Amino acid sequence: MGKAFYYQPVSLWDNSTGEEVLTSFKTTFSFQIKNITGKNDIYHIADGLAFFLSPYPPPLSENVSPCGALGLLKLSTIFNSTSGQLLRPDQIVNQHMVAVEFDTFYNGQWDPLESMYNSSHIGIDINTINSTVSKVIPTNLFINKYMTAQISYDNGTKILSLYLSEDGNNSNNYEISTMVNLASYLPNEVAIGFSAATGCKDKNAVELHQLYLWSFNSTLEMVPSTNRKSILSSGVVGAMIASAAILLLLVGTFLYFIGKKHLIKKSGEQEMEYDESIDQEFEKGRGPKKFQYNELATATDNFAESKKLGEGGSGSVYRGILVGEGTHDVAIKRVSKAPEYSKKEYISEVKIISQLRHRNLVELIGWCHDHNKFLIVYELMHNGSLDTHLYRKDTVLPWSLRHQIALGLGSALLYLHTEFKKCVLHRDIKPSNVMLDSSFNVKLGDFGVSRLVNHNSAAQTLPAGTMGYIAPECLQKGQATAQSDIYSFGVVLLEIACGRRHYAKFWFL
Repeated sequence: MGKAFYYQPVSLWDNSTGEEVLTSFKTTFSFQIKNITGKNDIYHIADGLAFFLSPYPPPLSENVSPCGALGLLKLSTIFNSTSGQLLRPDQIVNQHMVAVEFDTFYNGQWDPLESMYNSSHIGIDINTINSTVSKVIPTNLFINKYMTAQISYDNGTKILSLYLSEDGNNSNNYEISTMVNLASYLPNEVAIGFSAATGCKDKNAVELHQLYLWSFNSTLEMVPSTNRKSILSSGVVGAMIASAAILLLLVGTFLYFIGKKHLIKKSGEQEMEYDESIDQEFEKGRGPKKFQYNELATATDNFAESKKLGEGGSGSVYRGILVGEGTHDVAIKRVSKAPEYSKKEYISEVKIISQLRHRNLVELIGWCHDHNKFLIVYELMHNGSLDTHLYRKDTVLPWSLRHQIALGLGSALLYLHTEFKKCVLHRDIKPSNVMLDSSFNVKLGDFGVSRLVNHNSAAQTLPAGTMGYIAPECLQKGQATAQSDIYSFGVVLLEIACGRRHYAKFWFL
């Protein structure tokens, strides 16, 4: 049993100005749970790993619950002080803790009944270890496999979500989410980190928890305590200025919306409201076009599983056949994240890729935002993505093709960073985003987290991407640059040369 957490508290919410301001955050980490052979070569996996938020500092290992509670709770809160018996789940409340658990062992006291036979499940725990929401996953999915987890919290929707995937296997993806106001359960400054535990009664119930690279990005900055008094003392003047500004803003907003036409679509449920200027912005230039949702649904047999080419962190990609001026095979990406994230990534990807013209970039055919769904249509890459060829056991890419792929990817980056009118930071260069056409020519894709910055400027943006391909200085400084794209490119070059997946340093828990 053990804990690893960030060395200082992190701001979760702030009300120093009289109004509660709650953060949004996103954390990504890679981990592996390994089985360890016990006595007489017998072993049982138990109990699991969890990412947690709790009051700072969190309770130390010698004072917390082992085994199925994953070291998350204080011992004094889960046992009856008189009888010494374990309390029922409904009695283990008010723990001031929120956790996302990756559980490898079924504990009948609090784990979901449906996980009895599969053992493994993921869950979100709020104020107790009885998960608010959970999902059973295949037995031993975690064991000896590299997993990547992305946990996000949106301060607008109050949705806490988990996206879990197995590296190199696009079919093993799992999502859960729940609505929670974190300010109702946690103090304004919290500890963030990881807790893990092995079995108790069975000495053979052990497992090794390995944590790989970890990033955490938050929208709320710390307010130094020395400044809070001055903030409060100027509150009256600030309130007057703010009131005047808000009044002007409301009047301006009213006049703006009176003179502007909005398009609202409804189909039995509330649909998104979007600005027609998005279409106008996308349609600048020639080539890409807007599609209707029913056109793309027909092209993919209503997004049938048999048409699915792959699935990633931002959505699924389907093979489609467009019938019109001839018949065209295309790849249709359906963004599947929560709407507030999918719209942002969708707009970013379409606006950027529609401006780019290079032989080593995927060609945009069109787009669709309809029925509260976001879809992007690309040319079909008949040889799929680079990762499907690099790590195969049955075939090996010849050196001539590896050299061709490396040159093509380098050419794409040179164009993005120096030859286009602005510098394009891709921020997620990895083999699964390097597409290959029928002649194994490189087509770099997935611009959902890309950003435009000016040339020859110090402009920087927040880091994004996939653990293992992100430059260390990005995680340390919280900034991404063209140089961090080059680092990712270097990692991909190593994989092209070695034919093996790259993994970074890890820590034991």
